[in-house]
Amino acid sequence: MIKKLTPFGLVFFVLGVLVFLRVFYPTQWVNRLTDLSLDAYQQMRPISLEKQVEGIEPLFIAIDEKSLDEFGQWPWDRDVLGSSLIALYEQGASVVALDILFAEADRSSPHQLKERFAAIGDLPNFEEQVVNGYGYHNFDEFFGDVLSQTPSVIAMAATGQPSSFEYSSFAIAEIGPVSGAPIPSGELTGPIDELATSAALGHVSMITGIDKVVRSIPALVRSNDRLYPSLALATLAQVQGATTIAVKASEHDGFAAIEQIKVGTLIIPTASDGSIRLASQTEEYFESRTLSFSDAVSGDYADQITGRILIVGASAAALGDIHSMINAANVPGPLVHVNLLEQIASETYIENTVDSMVWSVLIGAAAALVAPLLVFWLPPIFALFGFFVVAGAVSYGAWMTYVSSLILMDWLWMNVLIAATFFTALGYRIVVEESQKRFITGAFSTYLSPDVVKQIADEPDRLSLGGESRNLSILFADIRGFTTISEYFKDSPERLASLLNRLLTPLTYDIQNLGGTVDKYMGDAIMAFWNAPLDDPDDALHACQAALAMVNSCAEVNRLLKEEDPTAPDLKVGIGINKGVCTVGNLGSDLRFDYSCVGDPVNLAARLEGVTKKYGVDVIISLPVVEAMGRDQFDGFGLLVPLDRVIVVGKTEPVEIFTVLQVGIEWGEIVEACFDAVDQRDQAKLLVAEDRLSKSNAPEQIKRLYHDRARVTDFEPRSLDSK
Repeated sequence: MIKKLTPFGLVFFVLGVLVFLRVFYPTQWVNRLTDLSLDAYQQMRPISLEKQVEGIEPLFIAIDEKSLDEFGQWPWDRDVLGSSLIALYEQGASVVALDILFAEADRSSPHQLKERFAAIGDLPNFEEQVVNGYGYHNFDEFFGDVLSQTPSVIAMAATGQPSSFEYSSFAIAEIGPVSGAPIPSGELTGPIDELATSAALGHVSMITGIDKVVRSIPALVRSNDRLYPSLALATLAQVQGATTIAVKASEHDGFAAIEQIKVGTLIIPTASDGSIRLASQTEEYFESRTLSFSDAVSGDYADQITGRILIVGASAAALGDIHSMINAANVPGPLVHVNLLEQIASETYIENTVDSMVWSVLIGAAAALVAPLLVFWLPPIFALFGFFVVAGAVSYGAWMTYVSSLILMDWLWMNVLIAATFFTALGYRIVVEESQKRFITGAFSTYLSPDVVKQIADEPDRLSLGGESRNLSILFADIRGFTTISEYFKDSPERLASLLNRLLTPLTYDIQNLGGTVDKYMGDAIMAFWNAPLDDPDDALHACQAALAMVNSCAEVNRLLKEEDPTAPDLKVGIGINKGVCTVGNLGSDLRFDYSCVGDPVNLAARLEGVTKKYGVDVIISLPVVEAMGRDQFDGFGLLVPLDRVIVVGKTEPVEIFTVLQVGIEWGEIVEACFDAVDQRDQAKLLVAEDRLSKSNAPEQIKRLYHDRARVTDFEPRSLDSK
């Protein structure tokens, strides 16, 4: 159970870390992924803004290179700006919003020059003579008066410098826990006093990512315990003549969040921090909403100005108010506010709230838990295909949510979760499987043939407890006279162990080379079988071939031992082979098991090995082995010799047993003649064959067997355990 949970424990850990990063600790790279994810929607399907609210038609009045050529280098004196403002209103502008920070007094104003240059101040009637066309020698005063008599808006900005600015143009009505909401805060620098009290104020702060792309505008900014609206909201308030802006917040699970802002009759939904995500437009769109400042004040474009909201600000690159948006690069700052105003006029709002983020995480996490199941349920290639199906389904669902409702689901982060758990599980599987294969190869290569080891390594489930019925050829081999051999090496047990290993090693190779599976070693004995776990249609043949190879290997070991020690005892091996249906598989307990086989055929094979000494032969096989092979298959590698017909304990039917000899042994044919005579119950023929046998070099046990049988008349099968 623990082993099964281990990979999922790892998956849950990885998933938990990523969810924590996304929700509670969004690092720069996490935020970058989110930005890329949400940007993709507008890049693939830009949002078209169709006007729904009358009276909101913004136009950017650009202080461009053409205007700088005409009016001189920036900053212009307030006389120029005030006069220009009058000209714009005379052409029918509804509201003029100046995206310009007037944080210092106008140094070109005559009264400023008088204070700076004493010589100028001594000129007679200086103040009366040096005035603008409206009779002002204080241009800040002039500009302030123009502002106070028109529905104008001027900018506030975050400069990073401490500020004690406390002027406020609008009353902010807070509905719900607004103070607890994550509204952006900072030090705002406003215009000088003469101007701050003359016009509505709006901040021009923007929300950018690490890539400096503008994606949202904070509708509100908190500074010195006051809330200030954005330039766009202040402009909307001026258009409608509103003096109060209502902010509504609510609380969810202990977290306060801004829900909406009401400006006049307009209700504007926002993100939890009070920001509004921009429906980014194209460069062509921005060009169509731009008019040069010099053209605007000339009076030649009154038809474009009448009834419109004018946002005045810099577009000249030298003035440095250039930004990047999702679908456009090099966008002047005032055009960002134009974009927002038209978005509000079209009542187009992109939902990127806490709820959409939570749903993104929940859906992504659910899909991320499905991905590892594919790894453990399916082959790798199908699992990989399933991964793309799951990721594609999640991405498509997120896309359709955007298309139908403009709700932004973080599809990329969802896929990061899916990919993280999928490849974590896949990596675990690869590592574990490779480790498992190495373990299996190391643990079983000594006992199994390379093909068997490879199959078990590829299919480790074969190592689970359980079995199946297979028709096997079973081989038992035992070293004869091992007790005597042990006595010979009683003073040197290490030599005995070495001797045993020297013999068992080539015998094992003989089995494995012919596709056999070494079941177990039992002291000086070996048990092996064929036709499991790999199919072997010639299992009986391979078992017999292995038996003769083992006999030859034993003879070769004896030769080498005699060269080392002429007094060393001879090693003999007895082999029994039977065939039949057995239960084969991993048998044992959860703590320890072996790949083995059990059944009556196994018992008979063991008995056949035990009586090889009785018959004086190295190998004894049963009739089922012969029938499975066919007698003709022995031609070329061995001589099949019938030995006897015996009764196995617990059985009533006699069993024919055979030996397999090396080709060219003459007494084998004589024994076969003896067996035929017994089988035909022809005593006379048996006596003749037995006489020939007695004169051959056949084993004494076989000579004695047929000598005895030639002198009886019943010819009944003998007990396998008879002496």
